[in-house]
Amino acid sequence: MSLFVGSDLLSQTVQLALKVTNTQNKVKVIQLDESKKSNEFATVSPKGESPALSFNGKNLIGVDPILNELIDKDNSIFGTNATEKKEVEKQLKFAKELAPLSNSPKDSKFLGKLHKINSDMQFSVFCVGNHLTLADLAYFPLLHKIVSGFSESERFAFPNLTRYFDFLQHYEGIHSSFPSLPTVSINRNFPDELVQKKHVATPTSESSEHVEQSTSKQEAVVVSEEKKPQQQEKKENPKSEKSGTAAKNEGTQKKGQQPAAKSEERVDISRIDIRVGKILTCKKHEKAESLYVEEIDLGEGKPRQVVSGLVKFIPLDQMQGIDVCVVCNLKPANLVGVKSEAMVLAASNSDHTQVELLIPPPGSKIGEKLKFDGYPGEPDEQLNPKKKVWEQVQPDLHSGSDLVAYYKDVPFKTSAGLVKVKSITNGNIK
Repeated sequence: MSLFVGSDLLSQTVQLALKVTNTQNKVKVIQLDESKKSNEFATVSPKGESPALSFNGKNLIGVDPILNELIDKDNSIFGTNATEKKEVEKQLKFAKELAPLSNSPKDSKFLGKLHKINSDMQFSVFCVGNHLTLADLAYFPLLHKIVSGFSESERFAFPNLTRYFDFLQHYEGIHSSFPSLPTVSINRNFPDELVQKKHVATPTSESSEHVEQSTSKQEAVVVSEEKKPQQQEKKENPKSEKSGTAAKNEGTQKKGQQPAAKSEERVDISRIDIRVGKILTCKKHEKAESLYVEEIDLGEGKPRQVVSGLVKFIPLDQMQGIDVCVVCNLKPANLVGVKSEAMVLAASNSDHTQVELLIPPPGSKIGEKLKFDGYPGEPDEQLNPKKKVWEQVQPDLHSGSDLVAYYKDVPFKTSAGLVKVKSITNGNIK
């Protein structure tokens, strides 16, 4: 058997998979020189695609065909069940899309994909499941190139991605399979350059807000300390301020209007007040057959009355005493004569024939606000219907193939873990 491999991501993945599974002795590996590709390779792969395998008159091209031929199909590297195998294929596709973008480290698409990996790896050790898979092997050489090019502040801005890479490079058999790739030294301490400058140099030119989204509480302390001298100076020199209404208005303009404008311009999930609630009672609406009327405990002392159009999808007995996710800062509305003071979130399939409630993880606290990594802003006390904030944010709410609820690529999260749905994948949430 002859295995032709280049320097591309897929070739590296195949080589690493063979070494990790101790099946590399089955083949003769031929490294391709771009300037001198053999005639044999041209016969095996007329389009010049690699990796390519030739044996017994058969020619195979690509990761899956080659590894399925060389490695036992029951090997856990492919995934241990149908769900894992599907996710491995999805991650391989994602890595293949990321590879060419890595040549443009400031590109917004590239940075967006890095933030997705960073978010996905927050609670995970391996990419898929709790064991090594092809997805991890595909990511290793790619992340080596990316992380080795990071500055200290950029590694700090992608902490989960960096930690994941560091784990892989020290995982038995992985790094030794690529002796040409030097071990990347990872500084786990708060970067000196951030302490000295008292701000983070963002890895993207998109906005300073993005940096705040990606850094830790320790950075927030540094920024807070930077503001203190200005506040102290104001207290020590009260006479320097103008008095009267004019001074008050000027102060409002200089100190207040800019942050207010920024808040108005911010249209993202942080504007939405989503909390964990418990349905205390649920009954059918007296005048509308498709509506339920619930009393929901949101940790406010008095439960809120909520009207939901879920009768056709969820039986009444399944709407009693359960934890749900509730949007709490919409303007109250009368629905067929009954006041609704919030909205219960649910996911639906593409043709809206199936609907499921979002499920907070066990141990979530009643009344706690959901968190979205990278979106630290405080929600509006009440959304202004004229601003259409909810209408702009809602299209980015969805359930993933892993059944986790997401805003864009960021998971819904409580203090107890991730919010999920029962079975609807890639569904619309509202």
